[in-house]
Amino acid sequence: MLKTYKKASQLASAGILLFSAITFTYSNQFAALKLALNWWDPFAISHYRLSALTTEQFAFEVQTALDEDDIAEAQNLVALATDYGHTLPPELIEKTEEGYLAATYRYTSGFVNGFAYGEVNSVQTLIGSLASDYVGYGDLRDIKTEGTKFIAGESYDAITLGIATVGLSSSVVTWSAKVATVNPANAPVTVPVILAAAQVDKGASLIKGAYKTRKLSRPLIEKITGISSKLINKPALTKALTSPEPLYKIPSLSKMTSAAKNIDYKKLFKGDFTDSETLLHEASPLDLAALGKRFDGVINTKAVKELDDLTSASGKLLSSAGVSTSMRALAYADDAKDLRKFAKLSDKFAEKTSSVIKLLGKNAIRLGKLLYLVISVLISVAIWIAWAIWLVYSLSKSTYRLINRKKQRAAHETL
Repeated sequence: MLKTYKKASQLASAGILLFSAITFTYSNQFAALKLALNWWDPFAISHYRLSALTTEQFAFEVQTALDEDDIAEAQNLVALATDYGHTLPPELIEKTEEGYLAATYRYTSGFVNGFAYGEVNSVQTLIGSLASDYVGYGDLRDIKTEGTKFIAGESYDAITLGIATVGLSSSVVTWSAKVATVNPANAPVTVPVILAAAQVDKGASLIKGAYKTRKLSRPLIEKITGISSKLINKPALTKALTSPEPLYKIPSLSKMTSAAKNIDYKKLFKGDFTDSETLLHEASPLDLAALGKRFDGVINTKAVKELDDLTSASGKLLSSAGVSTSMRALAYADDAKDLRKFAKLSDKFAEKTSSVIKLLGKNAIRLGKLLYLVISVLISVAIWIAWAIWLVYSLSKSTYRLINRKKQRAAHETL
């Protein structure tokens, strides 16, 4: 009777284990296990959270993007919803469609307004503002505006002035490096310095743009405010802004025309200035070499080092993820480490990363309350494995005893 009960118990345990394994595999808990095994990976965290969203949530965010006149974001949200098996209403999808001429006008007018006036109220105007900073024009405009107040002892924006000055210095180094590649004897600059300056230049402009549009997180604002107050050498800035030496040059139309021939404007309007840097610098009325001499010594180099990690991380994020994603990341990041996590997220989601951040916010890279789920799933799996090991051991032991008895019985019958 006891043996029969024991066998029945073992069979029941095996059945329960098998059934629970099958059920677990097809349940949300299995996805949670995948997350538990990759809890440090931003993609695993985002993927799990996105899988739990409803069609209504995706539709709401698409409509919100449309209300904000962000057609590109709305289109990416539709694509992301499709990736996760959702079918959005046809009339909503239709609203996200945009003609070529309308899109071209929106991008071009936004870029021009951002470049010429520093207007930042959309992704397109921000890209134009970034381009103007890239050639020093935008940064100089901000330095004159806030620097004049600073010198006069009036209320000024320390972040805008500090970041603009860092960006201007980086632009000078970057462009000097480009000149050095043509004539190394004039300005020998090493490749690491070129790359570092370019990343800082991009990062500084991005941070300044996010700050102007009030999309810079509170922790980053507090961090940068503390550093900005130590950045500027007031006497050197006063001298730079009051010097009568000319800073401007006459753009060369022939060089601009030549540089414009092979430009990929799609890349330019996305914030990638790789192919258009020559055109931008030729179109700029500023003489960066003169700017470099004029503003030499304005920045406190010790204070700049405190910004290096943040501006470099922002620049790398901009290069890998684009403007939209970078702006959203700066709204949620607490530090450079968070920015690097968002950059890693963009490796998997590409242009849809901005939509992922719009949907999830900081939860795109942090476990948060999911930590409790991860722990409970790991405990459950550990219990299942322990139970399975015990059952295998019990069955092996019973099988061994059964075989041993048969051998003993056979030996006894032989005698």
